[in-house]
Amino acid sequence: MESTKGRVAIIGMDCTQFGERWDVGLNDLAIEAAYEAYRDAGVGPEDIQACYLGTVTAPMIGVGGTVVADALKRRGIPIIQNENWCATGHIALIEAHMAVARGVYDVVMALGVEKLKDTGFPGLGTGRGMHPVYEPRDSLAILARERCTAVGAIQTMYTKMMEDPALDRGRLFLRTGWTTRPPQTPRDIYEKMGVTGITNLYGISEASPCCSISDCLRDPWKTD
Repeated sequence: MESTKGRVAIIGMDCTQFGERWDVGLNDLAIEAAYEAYRDAGVGPEDIQACYLGTVTAPMIGVGGTVVADALKRRGIPIIQNENWCATGHIALIEAHMAVARGVYDVVMALGVEKLKDTGFPGLGTGRGMHPVYEPRDSLAILARERCTAVGAIQTMYTKMMEDPALDRGRLFLRTGWTTRPPQTPRDIYEKMGVTGITNLYGISEASPCCSISDCLRDPWKTD
């Protein structure tokens, strides 16, 4: 594949303020981030030829590309929406990059916007699929009943399992598994759940290819 080096530039970017933004909705967040990015890039909405939108709420509430078409008043341009869990915004940026690199467009916008808690869902990383609540007690029961020897989960799920009163390390048969957080998380999993071969992964959560940064066959928090 031909390199795209030197053929594409990110000329502006920005993001919304962090916090529990109960006073704003999905459209408000899109407007805030987009107009700050316009100012940073020195362009206007009329200069955007296409938008690559990343949002995981689309299959749940059916927003599709309407957050861009309606909130940003860009109804006359292609709006390409993707949903890929934690890698969603990353995919939008890749798609925007490739469109410019191949000469399809000159100026495009990659936009990622999410407001899960307003829909009644507790947030990202709480379970698989569109389940409203992750039940750690059910996971612990399955691990014990099926005598599982390997487990894989993100930090939020491990934390909920380790905090649940139903956790009984003596009923678990776990030997190996993976997680996606700093060294303290594997240490806690080792001490509280008995997973002696926990592997820490680095990447965009479980939705993107990860690379191992610890060895299952060694002390899970040693770096040498």
